[in-house]
Amino acid sequence: MMPFQKNGQSGMSLIEVMVALVVLGLTSAALMGLFLAGSTSTAVARHDVAAVNVAQEILEQVKAVPENQFGTARGGGIDTIQLATQASEVNNYYSGLMIATTGGRGSGQVRKITDYNGATRTATVERPWDTVPDATTTYAILKGTASGYMYRIGVVPNPDPTKGLATVTVTVSYATTGGRTREVTLTSERLSRW
Repeated sequence: MMPFQKNGQSGMSLIEVMVALVVLGLTSAALMGLFLAGSTSTAVARHDVAAVNVAQEILEQVKAVPENQFGTARGGGIDTIQLATQASEVNNYYSGLMIATTGGRGSGQVRKITDYNGATRTATVERPWDTVPDATTTYAILKGTASGYMYRIGVVPNPDPTKGLATVTVTVSYATTGGRTREVTLTSERLSRW
């Protein structure tokens, strides 16, 4: 059978047209898959960059924490933490700031301070602790970030106190569109007063 002809030109048969459409469809599907994979990778990279920026901001805040905004807790309750004696005596001095438990019992929690009693050095936090702090809990009070990313701060003092540096680790986590949790961690050193 001869292919369809018009004005002396050879045309494509129906089978050739169908094969061309199948090849075009497969190529389009592959390209669409690459496009979607690229879009997903771009979204993850965007979140990773934002998480690194949040971690860097928190690290800088921890490095600049003044003497009266870090220490070892003297105890805690379900939604309170009793700060060290060098903490401010002024009521509500820390209200609105974030407190991060950086070591000891309950390490890795971050809460917003809603009330502060200067006489007892007790800070009340916006929601209960997952693990109630005790006299082994170290903390840092900082401005925090309004990014919406969850973060935790860890501080490991230098075993040689004459060197005066502590290792500070900030881990920022977020959920991907697939529901998985990704983490970005930055580590730095600061003069140790913990």
